[in-house]
This record gives sequence, C-alpha cells and structure tokens, in this order.
Amino acid sequence: MSDISCGLAVEDLDSIAKKIREKFPSLLPGEDTDYPAFHAPEAQLIERAIQVNLGASLSCFAMEQLLEEAAVLVSRCAQARELKLDLEAKALDFWLEVESLEAQELVRRRQIAAGEFSLSGHTSRLEAELHDTSEQSFSEALKLKRIAESIRGTGSRLGQERVQLSGSVASLSAYTNFAAVRKAAEELAENTLSCELISAQADTFSTNPSVVFHSKMKEVADSRVKYELVNEAAKGDLFEIEVSARKKRAAFAVQPGVGLNYRERMLENQALFERDFISAYSRAVAVREGFESILGISVPIPGPAASLSDFIVWIRERTEDLASLSGREIVTSISFSLRTLCGAQGWQEGVATGSFIFNVPASQFGDLKCVRIRGARSFLKTNAVGSWCLNYNLPTSAEIIQLDGKSKILSQDNSACLWFGSVTSRRPDHREASCGGRSVVGRSVIGQWTALVASQSDEGEPLSVIDDIKIELDIIAYR
Repeated sequence: MSDISCGLAVEDLDSIAKKIREKFPSLLPGEDTDYPAFHAPEAQLIERAIQVNLGASLSCFAMEQLLEEAAVLVSRCAQARELKLDLEAKALDFWLEVESLEAQELVRRRQIAAGEFSLSGHTSRLEAELHDTSEQSFSEALKLKRIAESIRGTGSRLGQERVQLSGSVASLSAYTNFAAVRKAAEELAENTLSCELISAQADTFSTNPSVVFHSKMKEVADSRVKYELVNEAAKGDLFEIEVSARKKRAAFAVQPGVGLNYRERMLENQALFERDFISAYSRAVAVREGFESILGISVPIPGPAASLSDFIVWIRERTEDLASLSGREIVTSISFSLRTLCGAQGWQEGVATGSFIFNVPASQFGDLKCVRIRGARSFLKTNAVGSWCLNYNLPTSAEIIQLDGKSKILSQDNSACLWFGSVTSRRPDHREASCGGRSVVGRSVIGQWTALVASQSDEGEPLSVIDDIKIELDIIAYR
C-alpha cells in the first residue's frame, strides 16, 4: 500500500512564508532575523541554541540541584515549542483569512455592481407595477361585467325590448294561436334573461376578489419598495463596515504589544526558548559530568541533532537513576579533631602559624561510596571566652570512591572555603558556627585540607589557649 500524504511540502511552506512576508512584513519574522525557517524542524532550533557560548560552566558537584533546575527549564522549553507551533499556525490562518476576505471583497463588489443589493428593490417595484396594472385591468373588467349584468335584467329597457322582439318574432310564425305563441316566446325570453343575469352576477362576484387581491398586493409591494430602498443602503453600509473591520484587524498585526502581532510574539517566544534551553543544556552537561566523575556512570548527552523530547527523556532518565539510588543513600554527620588529624608536630606548627594542614583519608568512611559534603559546623575545645574567625579550604585534588568501588581524583579548584565568623567552644547558650551553600555542597571531603585560624580571638586571646578544633561534616553517601 502506498503512503499518501496530504500535507504541504516544504517548498509550499517556503512559498507561503515568502508571500506572507511580502504582503504583511510584520506578520512573520523576516529571513534576515535569527528566527528559524517557517517550517524549521525542532532540531534546527536546538542546534542553534547549543552553539551559543555560555561563558561559564556549572559545577558538576551540585548535580542533583542542577538536574531539578534543568527539568523545570526543559518543561518551559516544551511549552515554548508548543507556543511557537501555535503562533505559526495562527499567523498562517490569519494570512489565509485576510487573503480569502480580500478575494471575497472583490467578488462582492462585482456582485453589488451587478445589482445584488438593488435587485430586491427593483423586483418589488416591478411587482407593485404588475399588481397596479392587474388591479386596473380587473377593475375595468368588473365595470364591463356590471354593464352586462344590468342589460340582462327584465326591468331594463334592453331586456324589455328583447322580450318584446322575441314575442313579435314568434307571432310571425304559421301558428294560428298567435297570442299564446307570443306569450310563450316572451316567457322563454324572460327565463333566458334570468339565467344570463345569474351567470353575469356570478362572473361579477368572481372578478371582484381579484380586484381586491391586486389592490392589497400592490400595497404590500409598495411597502416592500420603501423597505428595500432603506435596506439597500444598509447592506452597503454593513459591507463597508466589514471591509473596514478587516483592514483594521490587519493593521493591528503591525502594532507593538498587540496579540495579533505574531512577528513580535514569535521573536519574544524564540528568545525565551533559546535562553531556557541554553540554561538547561549547560546544566545537563554538568549533570553528565557529575554522573561520570562522581557516580562512575556514563550517560552521554543527546547531540545537536536531537529533539527537545530527547533532552526531556534524558533528564527524566537521570532523575530515575537518582531515584533508584535513593535506596542506597545515607545522610549522616561525622566529626574530626584537627589535633588528631594534624598530629603533635602539625598541631604545634598550626598554633604557631595559624595554618593547620591535615588529611581526611577514605578509610574514615568505611565502605561508603561517593562521600560528599552537604554542610559543616565547627567548634573549639577551650576555656577561652572569645570566638575566632576560621576557614577551611577543601581539598583541591580530592578523592572520590565511585559506586563500583573505583577511586577517582577530582579537581576542586573552584570550590569555595568553609568560612566561619564566630567559632567558640560548644555550649548550650551559644549557636554553633555553621556553613554551607552551592559553592561547597557536593564536594568530596577525602584529601588534604587547610584550616586558617585568626591569630587571636575577638577578646584578644592567643591560639595557644585552644586545646583542639573540631569540624563536624554533614555528608551524603551511598552504601
């Protein structure tokens, strides 16, 4: 069975788009703009959006948050895609409607010139004339029939003469009883006249309604003539109103901020689509890097020729991947003593310089995989009353144990430090110093740290009064 398509060919759409731009330059974005072709496939939009330089990449360590943001962005892109198709369809419908109405206007003007609006009035005038003529004819016929009726009466002069003549003619016959014959002839003539009178009266009665009918119909036709004179002008006014409304509607298509300005709406929608897709794509790239670097899962991102639906499916699949891992997820806290991690010599050097260098080994976390930081708190072991400013530099070259148990070294040069502005001893009446944020969340904690502590507290107390510095990390990991 052959495949029969009734859709427009690309050439047809190009031709239509060209005609639209020639007749209504503001209805569709011009070919000189960055707007895709009227029939542009979805991949063309996405390919152009991908080519835009983002300027700065996003960190893969916040892949969970970035994945959620990407899902929202591609959802908006899907809405923008539907709006693009809807606007193009409406613009095409608008143009076809205007073209049709213009053609109809030309035809209607020819019909009007041929008498479409005046035909009813002219017909009504002819009907009025016809009924007037018919009324006059039947009136004359009625007069003649009444004359014929009057001469058939026995009391009329002509009737009496006819009776007498009938008797005279009969008396001339060869019969001997002249008187009886004459009388019989006269009676016969009288009977004949009576019959003819009845016939004439019936004819008169039948003609009279026709006179009345045509008289009334003439009144109706005269009324219709008066109405059609007014109606003809009204029809002309209504036609011109329709033409004016069409021209005004077409004029609205070029006014900024008006719903019929499809060009403006298409360009605005396209700008929003590209901005959202660029943002979503940059997040998808970071999510892919996070999956591969942190989790050890290869998830190739759809290429430039992919459709928006491919990206949506990809993002949903990554969401499902994280959901499937949630059964292995552990969220907990772990505390470290800098004095223990630095060792005796390292601790003394740190007290002297304010810089403490220590290493957090993978063995601290047992069999946990993909250990990453979510937040941190720090406090002191001291009898001092003051508080210290303290910041921790995360490992710039950190180790991550992936889901399959393999070790991978990650670069964390772009990580911010954990900065604490008021670190004191842990006590119930004082809020612990804490720190978090996207610039540190999701980073690996395995590797070499540096802690920088102010030389003295806000009360002027030296570092030597500190017995130990504790850091408590909130972490997320997988079993």
